Amino acid sequence: MASPTQADQTPVNSPDRLDSWKEIAAYVSRSVPTVQRWEKNAHLPIHRHAHEKQGSVYAYKSELDRWYHESGAPSAQLVVSLPRNILKTFQKALSVLAIHWRTFATSAAVLSLLLAALALWMSRAAKVRWAQQTLPQIEQLGNSDSPYFASGDDSLFRAYQLAEVAEQYIPRNSRLEKLRAAISHRVDITTDPPGADLYMSSYSGRENIYGGRSPLLQARVPRGFVQWRAQKQGYETAEAILGQESNAIHLVLDRAESSPANMVRVAGGKFELELTHMGSQPSFELDDYWIDKYEVSNREFKKFVDAGGYLDRKYWKYPFIKDGHQLSFSAAMKLFVDRTGRQAPATWEAGDFPEDKGDYPVTGVSWYEAAAYAEFTGKSLPTIFHWVRAAGIFATAAISPLSNFSGKSLAARGQYRAFSAVGAYDMAGNAKEWCINATGKDRFILGGAWNEPAYMFSEPDGQPPFTRRDDFGFRLVKYDADASTSLKRPVDYPRRDFNTEKPVSHAEFNLIRGFYAYDKTPLHSVVERVDDSDEHWRKEKVSFDAAYGSERITAFLFLPRHVEVPYQTVVYFPGSSVIENASSADIEPGLGGAVVKGGRAFVIPVYKSTYERKDALNTDYPAETIFYREHVLDWYKDLARTLDYLETRSDLDSSRTAYYGFSWGARLGPLFLAVEPRLKAAVLVSGGLKFARALPEADPFNFVSHVRVPVLMVNGRYDYFFPLETSQQPLLRLLGTPTQNKRHVVLDCGHAPPSVPLAKEVLPWLDRYLGSVKKLPEPTR
Repeated sequence: MASPTQADQTPVNSPDRLDSWKEIAAYVSRSVPTVQRWEKNAHLPIHRHAHEKQGSVYAYKSELDRWYHESGAPSAQLVVSLPRNILKTFQKALSVLAIHWRTFATSAAVLSLLLAALALWMSRAAKVRWAQQTLPQIEQLGNSDSPYFASGDDSLFRAYQLAEVAEQYIPRNSRLEKLRAAISHRVDITTDPPGADLYMSSYSGRENIYGGRSPLLQARVPRGFVQWRAQKQGYETAEAILGQESNAIHLVLDRAESSPANMVRVAGGKFELELTHMGSQPSFELDDYWIDKYEVSNREFKKFVDAGGYLDRKYWKYPFIKDGHQLSFSAAMKLFVDRTGRQAPATWEAGDFPEDKGDYPVTGVSWYEAAAYAEFTGKSLPTIFHWVRAAGIFATAAISPLSNFSGKSLAARGQYRAFSAVGAYDMAGNAKEWCINATGKDRFILGGAWNEPAYMFSEPDGQPPFTRRDDFGFRLVKYDADASTSLKRPVDYPRRDFNTEKPVSHAEFNLIRGFYAYDKTPLHSVVERVDDSDEHWRKEKVSFDAAYGSERITAFLFLPRHVEVPYQTVVYFPGSSVIENASSADIEPGLGGAVVKGGRAFVIPVYKSTYERKDALNTDYPAETIFYREHVLDWYKDLARTLDYLETRSDLDSSRTAYYGFSWGARLGPLFLAVEPRLKAAVLVSGGLKFARALPEADPFNFVSHVRVPVLMVNGRYDYFFPLETSQQPLLRLLGTPTQNKRHVVLDCGHAPPSVPLAKEVLPWLDRYLGSVKKLPEPTR
């Protein structure tokens, strides 16, 4: 049975949920006492609400169905009526047996075989029928989630569980195969040493599934954030989070006697610095190392105090710099006192921590005190690179909702179940954590605190090293080989306050808008290929001349079926992953699928630097260079030439065209919308303002106030690329669009919103500002 804390993370309005003993009993066609007995004796998966009266329970249909298949208990969904011809045959056989009673012994044997065969048929037929009837539920659960959805809803994981059971009974069902491809993928899972038992669960961890013994090659696992545990007798358990983009995971198990106490191993490798707005930092390589499983506690820090750590100069390795001046050791120590003037953390009294707070993170410590304690223990403050690697910011959408960003108070270590990519607790929220690196005159302190917004988990922050706030704490690392000096170097990060920063003047804007002019030369357009195989759309590959050089632009048109022409059109600008993709040959509408099914044409140009048009640009990250500016100009010209082409098509209504940008495309969207009058409405998904600067003529910040068309913004609350308070909301506020024509929808997810809630916002928006589409009756088959 799941713990109340775990189970309560799932929304009460889940379509999979049963909210009382009565509903559970009705679902399995049994009495309440029977299902209560099954819970006690047969482990029926029942959940209990936290802090509510005894007997307040709920369950999930998918878990009950899975329990049935594992335990063999009867389920309402598996009750099946025998076909009429089978019943007649069975009745006739009984009649014959009754007449020929003299051959009873032989007939009894025949009857036994008949009954056994009948029971087997009934069981198999029932399970096939169950699997077929479960497909809509699998689809609904799969659509209610996304790989980056918040951890409170693990619908995707439950959809995977149901699909794996259903596959046993309808293995070649095309609909099921399509669903499985959408909700799961294949990965290689290995361990050192091999032969470890592997368990997986959703990040919210309501239930563990035994996956097998390592190595597992090409194992099918759910998409999204999956927690893996590897266990082997005599070894410490190893944990990790498998992310959406991972196709392999390797877990190292250490012998219990050789593992540092309360530390977890972190595998080395090559990584990106995932902190918000720091994408321009080069990738970095790390060796394996250890990190504290929990933040340093009051009780642990007390050992340093009691050992005279504040008086022993050997632990204080760094010069004391305050307000640009170096302090003496004695002068610095006078600043490191508690509420009663004793040398101790600022939150203590009389040299001791508050009663019953021994297992709480030590807070009220400066960077210098944290560094001295690290020397005392023989460990180190982590570099920001080691801290980020262990934190797993890529899983922000899963980690942050379960972390202590409560705004109420500091919590005991591990009280909140949120764990990092490697199994360390409270790296998000609770206490902020000092790191070794300097940034300007400050030192990095990462992870956010209980009294800060959740986006601070991924936000870089630097504070004066003498600061001793009551939410400042730390954890330590242990290196097998000392971290290289380059990883301990000072690191700067971009800082912008869009609430105070001013864009260029109107006169300056009119000048920089001139950069976006181009000559409308002949297109020389060609329809290169037509694909009519999809039931929802006709796919055309076209090409035409670019507005610069001798280049050609390829574009893919997805034209709706059974809709009156001319079609309204939506032009797409994708996320930056297309910079790395080598070929557009298999391009699909993706997020635009709902747009086409809704009756509009969806157009995806192949922009400069993407797919086959790859060049020297290898990142979408802004830079104050002419090289970057020229690419922004070319991206606009590719969009504009696409609009030129659409104007030549009689089957497209060029007067009703909208812009649809995702991530990279949503960030650049305000710039395009401010200079392109042919776009009548816009949808910006997972975008915002970027802290990194470009030259004024290529910075969307200088264009946003000149946008006038209706704009729908759809974002994730836990998006670490474009945080809610510092990136999304400033963009919404600065948009020049009239208030009644701009809308911001914030979903409880990370960077990529789930498709169904997204479509529910996008389609009505397009109806409102482009006009409704006229569907034609589908031809009879």
